[in-house]
Amino acid sequence: MADRTIKPDSGNDLVLQNNGGGTKIEIPNSGDIGITGTIGSGTFNGTIGDSATFPAGHVIQVKTSSLTTDKTSTSTSGESINATFKVTLNNCISGNLIIAYLMGGQLAMTGSTGGYRIQLFCSIESVDVYGQFNKNHTDQSFGPSHSFSGAAISNMFFHTISSSGSIDVIPKIRVQSSSFGGTLFADTGASGSSNNAGPCRLTVMEIQQ
Repeated sequence: MADRTIKPDSGNDLVLQNNGGGTKIEIPNSGDIGITGTIGSGTFNGTIGDSATFPAGHVIQVKTSSLTTDKTSTSTSGESINATFKVTLNNCISGNLIIAYLMGGQLAMTGSTGGYRIQLFCSIESVDVYGQFNKNHTDQSFGPSHSFSGAAISNMFFHTISSSGSIDVIPKIRVQSSSFGGTLFADTGASGSSNNAGPCRLTVMEIQQ
């Protein structure tokens, strides 16, 4: 059976509408197809465009990065941990929520520095965003080995996107006093590697609001 093609007059749109005028499918002479109403069922096998709006709480995108080298800092204002240790989210939407996790590795002050603090935080849209972690853990070094006092890293950071577009999430480190260095220990986690601190992983999500 031959296909049936429905075409409007030259230069005009094709509109399929119900009798009540409440729902319709509009195929313009140029541009995107518009649908007024709700598609109740069916299977969509195409690609959802960047401008699509998802329900609130929906995860739009997730990206990760991993650090396997140590970083020592004496900066009190904060500095990037590693040039490659960051996440870039593209096509972000203003008003959506960014949630960033820093997990793994170990954090410690260098030497006997009781009472001084070391902190990890993130720069998001060039804004410093601080999490709940801000403690004074001492690196009690003995020869080639290290022992830590509860210094496992577990951080969460929240940020509302102010401008649509690409967003860099950059982990940073700082210490309370420049006289005492702080170190983020990270390695592959393989037996016998470095301090056996394991990798530090950054996971970043964009959440529809």
